[in-house]
Amino acid sequence: MMIRNPCLKQFAFTSALTLVVSWLGSSALAADANVIGTWKFSFTTSDGQTMQSSLKIKQAGDQLSGTVSGRNGNEFPMDEVKLTGDQLSLKVTRERNGEKITMKVVATANGDSLKGKLQSNWGGEDRTVDWVATRVTEAGTGNASATGNWKYALTIESGDTMNLVLELKQDGETVTGKVKVGEFEAPITEGKVVADAISFKIPVDANGTKFTSTYKGTLGGDAIKGKIHSDWGGEDHNYDWNATREKASATGTWNWVLVTAEGDSIDLSLKLKQDGDKLAGVVVMGDNEAPIADGLIKDNQISLKVTRERDGKTQTSKFHGKLDGNAIKGKIDSDWSGESRSYDWNAKRAG
Repeated sequence: MMIRNPCLKQFAFTSALTLVVSWLGSSALAADANVIGTWKFSFTTSDGQTMQSSLKIKQAGDQLSGTVSGRNGNEFPMDEVKLTGDQLSLKVTRERNGEKITMKVVATANGDSLKGKLQSNWGGEDRTVDWVATRVTEAGTGNASATGNWKYALTIESGDTMNLVLELKQDGETVTGKVKVGEFEAPITEGKVVADAISFKIPVDANGTKFTSTYKGTLGGDAIKGKIHSDWGGEDHNYDWNATREKASATGTWNWVLVTAEGDSIDLSLKLKQDGDKLAGVVVMGDNEAPIADGLIKDNQISLKVTRERDGKTQTSKFHGKLDGNAIKGKIDSDWSGESRSYDWNAKRAG
């Protein structure tokens, strides 16, 4: 495909950088290019006291911001935050009892830990203490998933708008995938998600044109907001990046093999039709079909029930699984043959 503008090569997520602040003898924390979320930290004062606090870090575009909690749960903002590689420095200045207190932190980020030094003029004396912070896993923090198809539009300098699709798959902190625009595709490299921060690169080499676009963004639910930097045409180009995840659809035919306790293999199919969060359809085994009941999909979690009559007995199978693109993975709980049994459910979309 013809690559006409810098927009074509942009895509990715925000490398999460982060920062910290402290107060009243508590201190500030350090953030790395992959640090966004909530952190607990502590430090030991010169008189042997151990101080504990927490830090909430977020990023908007290229700007880092956040709050640190002090005594009594009070929060205050941080300032003068700088990040170079995995080295974070920041300064916090506060007024207390007519005295200006300045705290400076320099720390190194490594995965889910931050370690460094806190310097403060608390009490009119210059003091330096060790500082350590650990990432906290909370609901809605640090549990973001990038898996899915993401759509976004980029408007370049010429005023043209390009519509792109990003297909991503996350495995732990590693992200793989590709970006598509028209008939053109390019794989992503160096994909990574840490907490809610995503980053990757897209190198393009087509029609004699070479350039690399670096994506950095913050993942929140079904949205990504961040920045794209590209060296298209040998010049620096920067764009806002706002992507939306396509809603997964369970509509279609799903095939899987059920292995019984006796070791027998049974080929099964599930034909589904989704309407909002409701599911209707049938389970197919050979020439036999059984309708499903109570079909529901919410937040990509699928549940349904199949009830059948056999030899004068009612048998019920309950399906629970997670929809992930063209796969469903979960469990089937059944009272088949009068016994409670559980089976793995690994279905793939046909075609």
